[in-house]
Amino acid sequence: MHAAMQPEGGTPIPEGDARNKPYFWLAEAERLTRIKSAKIRRWQRYGLFDMPEDGVSFFNLWEAKLVHDIRTRGKIALHRILDGIEYLKRKLHQDRPLLSNKFCSCLGHLYLKREESEPICITEPGRSQTSSHELMKHAMKFFEIDAQGLPEKFYPYLDAEGAPFKGISMRPNYSFGRPVLDGTGIAIEVIAGFYAAGDSFEFLADAYEIPLSPMQAAIECYLKNVKKAA
Repeated sequence: MHAAMQPEGGTPIPEGDARNKPYFWLAEAERLTRIKSAKIRRWQRYGLFDMPEDGVSFFNLWEAKLVHDIRTRGKIALHRILDGIEYLKRKLHQDRPLLSNKFCSCLGHLYLKREESEPICITEPGRSQTSSHELMKHAMKFFEIDAQGLPEKFYPYLDAEGAPFKGISMRPNYSFGRPVLDGTGIAIEVIAGFYAAGDSFEFLADAYEIPLSPMQAAIECYLKNVKKAA
């Protein structure tokens, strides 16, 4: 990772940060983000974010979700997003400003946060400034953020209401970044596979020594999401 990319306070992100390693193939990234792999690759080629040569990183999942949110919620033209990213690169002196905690997305727009005043809208100059409270209210719901303002946990699947399902999560430092039952190292793909092969929920809960109800909800959610993506 480029040394220029620093969180607020000037502490460099460690060179070996697992969140920047290519844990996923493009096809996996498509399934996890519900964004077409060709679109992710095209955004990378346009310079919206950097990707490892041999895969997709956890940070890339965050960057792609942000760009997708800006495009779909705000219907912002791609060239305006590109202009906004280039402005942020110059202003923040960072190669990947979408990872900066000085940047935020709200209602399909890019904002640059400032210490003593309201955020500046980057994608639509002259747009009415939005309060920090409103920005936080509309922050992305699929990720949890660490103390440096960087994504550290991802909830890739949707519940029946279309909200992120919090029973399945991903963290690059756990189980090689694979989706797991939240709070455990149990890969949801594995345990759901056992259920699909004929094992009962009760048997699996006993075998893995985990509570029945959240495990059952996670397996059912995972299988519904996989079926919908097929």
